[in-house]
Amino acid sequence: MQKKSGHILYSASDLANFLECEHLTSLDSLNLISPMQKTTAGEDTVLIQDKGYAHEAAYFSKLKSEYNNVINIHEMAHEAEARLKATIDAMSSGADIIFQAAFAKDNLIGHADFLKKVPLPSVFGNYSYEVMDTKLASTTQAKFIVQLSFYSKLLADIQGVYPKEMHVVLGNNNMQPSTYQCNDYTAYFEDLLRRFLDQVGNSKSADTYPSPCKKCDQCHWIERCEAQRISDDHLCQVAGILKIQINKLNLV
Repeated sequence: MQKKSGHILYSASDLANFLECEHLTSLDSLNLISPMQKTTAGEDTVLIQDKGYAHEAAYFSKLKSEYNNVINIHEMAHEAEARLKATIDAMSSGADIIFQAAFAKDNLIGHADFLKKVPLPSVFGNYSYEVMDTKLASTTQAKFIVQLSFYSKLLADIQGVYPKEMHVVLGNNNMQPSTYQCNDYTAYFEDLLRRFLDQVGNSKSADTYPSPCKKCDQCHWIERCEAQRISDDHLCQVAGILKIQINKLNLV
């Protein structure tokens, strides 16, 4: 989530964050209006990020050994507009693999790890592209599908045809993509995107509450949320209490 020239832009990560914690989205929105102190990323988080980059680099090396026409957008351009143009130029040229592809439509922006050329006709000719992302996890998570769907939507706008498939390369050492049919997730994705845009466009979006969730340990607002829960004497402070028990007690 970022503001440029007075416009707020949303990424695939913002939508994935919304899926995991709507309060995170609320705080990110408030931060654009009035900057707040974020929690510094811990050593574990930095280590995971570094391993993720290494996994991405390893898969890129594999692709370069398998395909002749591989284009690295990051090497060609660094500014946002230049990267968007370089991506379209690479697609127009018929590159087999495009690394670090950039997309934009309205207030949505995306940066996919890879685009793979496939034999499906598009505005570029007798071919089009599908999205591939690398993830360090050993199993596919819902947020990965959301991010892939986000990129596929933006990609479809550029090439004039919706990709049939999307792929994720997990960190289980076999470097073989797991493939998913885009149509299987379109309805769910569009509904999630609609709810996300409704929240960020709503002046009451900050009405969410920082209930504990799996995202907390990786969140840059964790200290702020923990402080609020302590101040509110939230039930999550009871040792061993389960979320289902908290929900039941809140209904009493």
